[in-house]
Amino acid sequence: AVCKVIWGADGDVASLRYAPARRPLDIRSAKVLDAQLAFSQVGRRLAMSAILNRLPPKILMGLPEKNASGGVSFEAAMARHRRALEPPIPQEVAAYATDDLHRLEAVLRTQKPSQGG
Repeated sequence: AVCKVIWGADGDVASLRYAPARRPLDIRSAKVLDAQLAFSQVGRRLAMSAILNRLPPKILMGLPEKNASGGVSFEAAMARHRRALEPPIPQEVAAYATDDLHRLEAVLRTQKPSQGG
C-alpha cells in the first residue's frame, strides 16, 4: 500500500476537512503520514527549516536553501478554500516542490524521531 509522507500534512489535511459546505472540495485523504509530527513536541511544531539545521551539510549539498526561493504561499488560496496551484504549474514552483521532496528524504534518511513521535 502506498502512503504519502508530507511535512505539515496534519494542518493541510485538517484545513481541507473544513471547507465551506457551499464549495466542498471533495477531497478525501487516506494513507497520509505527517513526518513533522514525528519530530515535534506536543503543542510545538518543528519547522522543516529547523530540522534541516540538524542535518550534516554534505547531505544537503546541491539543494538550494529552503527560504532562498521564497517558497510557495498557500495561505491566501487556503483562506479562500481554493486550489493553491492551478495547472500548468510554473517551473519554479515545480522545482521548489521537488527540492522539498529531496529535503524530506534527507530528513527521513538521517534523523530519528524523538521518543513517542
